[in-house]
Order: sequence, then C-alpha cells, then structure tokens
Amino acid sequence: MMNVEFREIADEAWASLPSITIGQRSPVSGPPAVHVLIRHGDAPLARVDVHAAVDDPFREAVVWGSFVVIAFGDRLHFVSIPTCTVTTYPVKTYVGHFHAVAGRLVVTDAERIYCFDHTGTLLWKSVTLGAHGVLLNRIEGDRVEGQGEWNAPYGWQTFKIHLWSGMLFDRGAFGGRLTG
Repeated sequence: MMNVEFREIADEAWASLPSITIGQRSPVSGPPAVHVLIRHGDAPLARVDVHAAVDDPFREAVVWGSFVVIAFGDRLHFVSIPTCTVTTYPVKTYVGHFHAVAGRLVVTDAERIYCFDHTGTLLWKSVTLGAHGVLLNRIEGDRVEGQGEWNAPYGWQTFKIHLWSGMLFDRGAFGGRLTG
C-alpha cells in the first residue's frame, strides 16, 4: 500500500532518492517549499520537491490509482507513479478537498468543482458555486450535492450538479448569481 506525507525537510534516506520537481525552480528560489514523500509500505519510493514562491497552508496529497495527487496552494499536481511525469492544473485560490467516486476524482476549490478521470484528465469544471468555499455534502448515483459560501447576504447556498457532466440539475437558491 502506498502512502504520502508532507515534510519540510527530507532526511538522508529521502535525500538520496531521485526527485520529481513541481513548480518553478530558479537559481534564486532556494530549496523546495516542501517535500512530498511517497512510501510503498515502509520503503521510500519517491520524493516530490514542491517549489513555490511562498509556503502555503492549503496542502493535501492523496494516492489515487496510479497517481499521487498533490494540492499545494492554487495548483493541483497529478504525479504518475509509473512514469514520474507531472500534469498540473491551476485552481482558484486553494484546493479544498478530494473525493474519489466511481473512477473519478472530484476536487473542490474556493469557487468550483473539478472532475478528473482515471488518467488524470480534466473532464469538466463547474460554474462558480461559491466565493469563499465549496463543500460537498453527498455524492450519490449521478448527483453531487453541496454548498457554496457567498458574500452576505447570501451566505451558504445549496446546489445539485450532475457527476458525469458538471451541469446543474437546477439553479435552486442561486437564481442568477452563478457564473461560468
């Protein structure tokens, strides 16, 4: 079983492994902002060096199929374990949560939902569902139900979207506030 963890400093056992680099690496950027350590059981498998202009508190990583998916700040990185290749997707502000369901990875950020297939390909991106956060309450069948946080006076508004297309089932409480 593979597992992942964030570390500020990679000790000797990890430092000797070849690394996979994510983010902009420059002569003035210095060391990575953080390392993502990938283990198979207890054995070190790979080290991902994440370079960023600033250290970001919004970070999460998950093993999903043949990928380690790393969220760091406003970027979502799919690291292929077999090939050591990286595909990066920008998100709005920060990644909120990962939800694996029906061979798809559903990811929330501050405003939207993104849905990826088993190859790490972006299938769809929702319309804007919130301004300060999107939470998923339930994914059942072909339906994704959740809430988006908007500025006052709107607060938290519920939504229902289609898992396979990302289209809204209905505009519900959003009325005309949703944007593409």
